[in-house]
Amino acid sequence: LSAAEEADRFWWGAALGVHVGHSETVLRAAVKDDDAQPLWWAKGGTLVGESPPRIAFFKQLWASTGADFGALTPAHASYGQAGDPVSDTLTGDSVQLVKFRRQGTWNVALPGGGGGGRAWKAVSV
Repeated sequence: LSAAEEADRFWWGAALGVHVGHSETVLRAAVKDDDAQPLWWAKGGTLVGESPPRIAFFKQLWASTGADFGALTPAHASYGQAGDPVSDTLTGDSVQLVKFRRQGTWNVALPGGGGGGRAWKAVSV
């Protein structure tokens, strides 16, 4: 997977209510001793490449919501005019994580619309 695809999997997994992880199985030709290979999944260590900063951004963004991951509700949403589901959502009282499955302009209900309701916003993806 590319780094962008890896980060996309984190968003998608979270929108489905799944804890997502990352490991690497990159063999480095310069390391001849198999026991010295820095395989993160087998021995721990430092992740390399472009995925770790993207994952760290996702983690920081998620932590900034203050939401209890286990208390959120996963669902598929069609936003009325779409017919079949166009997104996976994870929703709580004050947070909504949305992973769109396809492009379009959708009217999305956002948490915290005032008076205990929801605000609506057109979102184009």
